[in-house]
Amino acid sequence: MVDSSGYYTVGGNNAFAHGIAIDGHSGAWPCSMDTIDGNRITNSGSAGIEVADGVSHVVIRDNYVNNTGVTVNHDQYGIYFGGTFGTGNDITIDHNEVYNCLWEGIRVGGNSTSVANTDGVKITGNTVGNVVRQGIIVHYSSNIDLSDNSVSQASETGIVLTGWSAGYKVAGAAISNNHVTGCSGPGFSIAYASDPVFTDNDFCGNGSVSQAHGTYVDNVVINGTNGCLDP
Repeated sequence: MVDSSGYYTVGGNNAFAHGIAIDGHSGAWPCSMDTIDGNRITNSGSAGIEVADGVSHVVIRDNYVNNTGVTVNHDQYGIYFGGTFGTGNDITIDHNEVYNCLWEGIRVGGNSTSVANTDGVKITGNTVGNVVRQGIIVHYSSNIDLSDNSVSQASETGIVLTGWSAGYKVAGAAISNNHVTGCSGPGFSIAYASDPVFTDNDFCGNGSVSQAHGTYVDNVVINGTNGCLDP
């Protein structure tokens, strides 16, 4: 168990360094029940917060992350949960502020089809702004709560849900009360997914129209008012 709830300030990592990292080494170093809470991370060499390769039951909450990837050209996420060699389950990313990332603001899911599905994803109440790729992206995961997030000024898409192919889908996503604006691409995009439910989102003021039906998306449910979402 790792608990970083001591309100640390991490800044100026001028080498290859994440602000905070937990790595399970594909289960070789078992690690679970971890909390990363209330930290301030600025100018990290690579990712602001990274939890990867076989770590489960994690809460990342109330952190401030600003200006990631200042010295390297990879792993430049604001917050990342997933892995190249393995991933975990049961991740909560809640009420964080993430700004000025050279890659995605928040990313969840493994990096290829060789990595197992991530089950139990909760991304709620986060604020993401001014990122070079997507604001929030969830890859090949199931039982997803994506709600009450605010995303602005993403150079690509605001929020993305995607699997890898028809055989590796995102499944069971509830997308509600998100506000996305000022992105160069669509506010929301989805592909290779089943059973997504959209409720009362606002995807207006972006570079292109958001789509509830993307490539290989099945059983879409749309409730309430979803501004600028084309069903």
